[in-house]
Amino acid sequence: MTRVVSAERFKPFFLSYKHIHLRWLKAQVGHPGNKCADQLAKDAITKGDPFFFPKPSSYQKSEISSAALSIRQDKWDQGETGHSTHQIVPKV
Repeated sequence: MTRVVSAERFKPFFLSYKHIHLRWLKAQVGHPGNKCADQLAKDAITKGDPFFFPKPSSYQKSEISSAALSIRQDKWDQGETGHSTHQIVPKV
């Protein structure tokens, strides 16, 4: 996979975040962040510390809601009362 194809593949992911900006920079032309980026990349490879992006609260809320709905559906499916209603309304 070429670098351009690789960059195009990940471009939609990075553009979905408002605080990330993509720009083309020629390598090794004295950009202030270039040395810092190189050092961070080297540290990531040698130290191996994983970096996790925090999940947005909307994602966490969705996960909690989905889990709660799943628990409620299981209780509804396995309940000892309401069998006639369950036949009409099988989903919570």
